[in-house]
Amino acid sequence: MSEIFVGVDTNILCNFGHIERLDWKTLFPHATSVTILVSAKVQAEMDVHKDTASGYLLKRAREFQRLLKKAEEQDYCYSIEDCEVPVNFVFLNRPRAHELDQQQFDLEHADERIVAEYHFEQKRLSVEICIVANDARPIRVARDAHMRALRPEKWEADRSEPEDEKLRTARARIRELERAQGARPKTQLANFSTERRHVIPSGFSPTFDVAKYLTQMGSALRNTETIRSPQSLIDKYGIDDGFFGALNTRHLTDNDIRDYVHELEEYYTRFNFEPHELLRRLQVLGAAYVLTIEIENVGEAPEEIISLELSLQNAIFVEPSDMEGFNDWCLAPPTPPVPAMWLADDVLLSDQSGSPWEAEHEFASLGGSVTTETHRCRSMLHGHKAKTESYIHPSDPAKPITVLVTLRAKNLIDPITRKLEIICSPEVVDEAFVDDFLVRQSVFLEDDQREILLAVLEER
Repeated sequence: MSEIFVGVDTNILCNFGHIERLDWKTLFPHATSVTILVSAKVQAEMDVHKDTASGYLLKRAREFQRLLKKAEEQDYCYSIEDCEVPVNFVFLNRPRAHELDQQQFDLEHADERIVAEYHFEQKRLSVEICIVANDARPIRVARDAHMRALRPEKWEADRSEPEDEKLRTARARIRELERAQGARPKTQLANFSTERRHVIPSGFSPTFDVAKYLTQMGSALRNTETIRSPQSLIDKYGIDDGFFGALNTRHLTDNDIRDYVHELEEYYTRFNFEPHELLRRLQVLGAAYVLTIEIENVGEAPEEIISLELSLQNAIFVEPSDMEGFNDWCLAPPTPPVPAMWLADDVLLSDQSGSPWEAEHEFASLGGSVTTETHRCRSMLHGHKAKTESYIHPSDPAKPITVLVTLRAKNLIDPITRKLEIICSPEVVDEAFVDDFLVRQSVFLEDDQREILLAVLEER
């Protein structure tokens, strides 16, 4: 608990906020009071800023002059009591040159002149003065002269100033005028990373019990509700034991149910294979990469005609259907039997006139070549996101894939261009990875098989 004497450098008064609100308590937590000494050289430099500076620096210089004017009425001293620690400002007289230590300090250099004046005052008052500066030169000069010196780095995180009512009103008026002139969209790539890894399983972790995993997948396949059970078919259609009316009946026959049960029992063995076969299937499934890019509008108005262009090196674009033939897991379920009369009704009730619906706020692929692709979205509301999904097959998996991404929009003055690198990385994988990998790569399965696989993963 003591009184602290501080010699401030000019940059502290210029760059660390309002002079009367500087956080001395943070720098000197145990001080009972802080006396701020302002050397004659610092006063002269602040006077120059008053006449030549602009913006933030001019504001600080004018605040300093107002404080100096208050101090002039009290013998160049001014005290602030309504803060965590009492603060006293003392504006020093200019010492004569012969009074300063010209051997220790280069008085022609402004920083050294400031420290020399505080060094002289320290001897005159017989107190320890701590030099507070934000530049390396005065800190070093002070320490060479065996004076205490510190740089207030703790203030850097909180240099904002509380707004008074007048400033708040002005800011609100500016925002109102900006809205009146018209809000604008701001379209950008969301959470974009310039490097991505595509892990291809090269083996299984020793802690991963693959045989148990496959058994669980088989049990989940048997229990999934996606596949119609024989009992549900009986409950819906009923059983007709008659022979002559079987072709026109609205019921199933015993033979229909027996055949369906036999097909199901064979189908439920789809995961009865060895761990090395699972690894092979995962590697084939991972031959292509799913590239997802998210675009967001963080502005204040909707954006229109958003276009995302992709260009590849060491890879080609593929369609998921191109990979289906390589990824047949035989998971398409057997077709449940349906009575003949129900089949006729289904044909009559089916909607043959429907056309694909194109969502206005989602991206649609416009195609391109094997190495270029374009996605377009008609409009995107402010505060909303949309994503594109592309499917890439590397030409040489041992080399990185380079993707040049270009984003254009109606109100985007210059296109946004980024380069993305995808690295194929063979790695040993565990159970959690396999689950995520199957969900992500299941797009390369035929639709019925994909639906079953996702249902099995969820059930497991």
